[in-house]
Amino acid sequence: MKRLVQAYLVEAKWFNKNYTPTVDEYMSIALLSCGYPLLTITAFVGVGDIATTEAFDWASKDPKILRAASMICRLMDDIVSHEVYDKLVSAIECYMKQNVISQQEARDINEECLRPSNVLMPLFIRVINLARVIDYFYTDGDEYTHVGELMKSSIKSMLIDYVKIL
Repeated sequence: MKRLVQAYLVEAKWFNKNYTPTVDEYMSIALLSCGYPLLTITAFVGVGDIATTEAFDWASKDPKILRAASMICRLMDDIVSHEVYDKLVSAIECYMKQNVISQQEARDINEECLRPSNVLMPLFIRVINLARVIDYFYTDGDEYTHVGELMKSSIKSMLIDYVKIL
């Protein structure tokens, strides 16, 4: 939580100074300000005994899979909300200004799954599933910030329609 708030403060300073950072500078802050690392660690709470102190320590050290999933979250959010929040710095502005971006991050999720560290696979799956949720939120617009019919029908089918079946 502390790292998230610190990232928000940096972004507020950029906004107030009308400053456009480099892509690397932006991503170092934006990967925290997207909230994904905090959501992931919070998701570990519900898995019982496999969420050990070591697992939380691992997630706190910015592993490749968490970094790559955070990148998916941030970039999808930036792409769909770029025009709505045109006064805020996003990856789009940084990319347009610097015109350089690495494709390595896209490979990190697969690499990490193929050669996992000492963290158990159920924890990896939580990180990946959160990336899938983020993809769902942002594929057809910003359903996270501006809840539309897609999100309403999805929630209804999971919570209301599912209960009727039981």
